[in-house]
Amino acid sequence: MGKPFISVVVTAYNRREFLKYAVKSVINQTLDKGLYEMIVVKNFKDLEIDHLIENNRGKIIDAGDESIGKYLTRGINESEGEVIAFLDDDDVYHSRKLELLLKVFNKNEELDYYHHNIIPINEKGDIIAAETDNIYEYITIRSNDYNTILNLIKKYNLRMGIYMSTIALRKSLASMLAKYLLPHVIYAPDSVTYAFALRYGRLLVHEPHYLTYYRIHGKNVSRKFEDDLKRISKVGALTIVAVRYQIPIILTFSVEDIKIKETLKKIAEKAIKITYTDIVSSIVMDWRYNIVKYSFKGLLTGIKDASIYRIAAAIIGFIYLIDPYVTKKLIQWWYF
Repeated sequence: MGKPFISVVVTAYNRREFLKYAVKSVINQTLDKGLYEMIVVKNFKDLEIDHLIENNRGKIIDAGDESIGKYLTRGINESEGEVIAFLDDDDVYHSRKLELLLKVFNKNEELDYYHHNIIPINEKGDIIAAETDNIYEYITIRSNDYNTILNLIKKYNLRMGIYMSTIALRKSLASMLAKYLLPHVIYAPDSVTYAFALRYGRLLVHEPHYLTYYRIHGKNVSRKFEDDLKRISKVGALTIVAVRYQIPIILTFSVEDIKIKETLKKIAEKAIKITYTDIVSSIVMDWRYNIVKYSFKGLLTGIKDASIYRIAAAIIGFIYLIDPYVTKKLIQWWYF
């Protein structure tokens, strides 16, 4: 039997109540089973789930108390497919998802990053009415089309780079991501993957297809940190600043230069510290009205919560209104 065309990397950390449904959704695809493989990276043993995976020619990678970035890295490194699709343990694939991935990646050899919409479901698996970040138009973008990238971010912010279960990568891009950046990522790998693809991917596509059921429940990682602005806001700012500042600096080194790895490591390590994303992203995109609005908001909430990060971000916003050049230099200094 030849190599599979698609590798599905499923990640599970401590949560086992939904994993069997995620695994079954991969097993029950309409695509010929010889064309895809399943790799499950998890930190627990479960006889029922393990039996289900192994009986369907899936691979199990035993992981420990590691970051989500390292879980994904291990799955990518173990994969054999030309395309890598990701699935969180609490989400579920539409039965035709892999069949459509095969078609879209075969159709365009330059396609490196693919993204689609979600269908929200509850803990029981029932479809529910919930707010989503879906994009309702077809989008194609090339990484060297800088103006289009900026316009895309202005229109949709990070929405073409959220929900890891909606992202698929060409193996060449996934391998580079796993080599240089993912091992250092501790939160929001979807946003970081998107930022990386915006520079290193050849062609990025979003299709308004609904190919993943996204489960909303009390143990969602994204929901767990939704009130932790120091973490979640920095990830958003990181993604936007990465598009504007990160890659041109990195490209001054050769691809194999150790400085690349060290630079990315420093950026990733700062992803837990941060500022107020609305201020920083508004500065980068030069949205003056938002800078004023969010700077005042950041100052007030920073004083109320005694958060030096929010107060500092607000001050940077006010400085920008006086001297944009100095402010952007401060942002570059913070990240690099």
